[in-house]
Amino acid sequence: GTTMEVCKKQLVQVAKMLDPATVVIAYEPVWAIGTGLVATPEQAQETQKQIREYIAEAASPDVAAKIRIQYGGSVNGKNC
Repeated sequence: GTTMEVCKKQLVQVAKMLDPATVVIAYEPVWAIGTGLVATPEQAQETQKQIREYIAEAASPDVAAKIRIQYGGSVNGKNC
């Protein structure tokens, strides 16, 4: 719910400007910011999938397939 709602709210402003050659999307779930909590690999993959689906609709399937998306949370050797 909330993570993708926030992502869409931010992506809608730049969707037509996304260039896979120069843009990397990094995200962190709202509930994880400043809490020390991190998304599970499954949660991160699901959010990346949803971001790609949104970009395919808002920009193009080609952009969605080529753009790099990174989880930007507090990942370290102990929690990933």
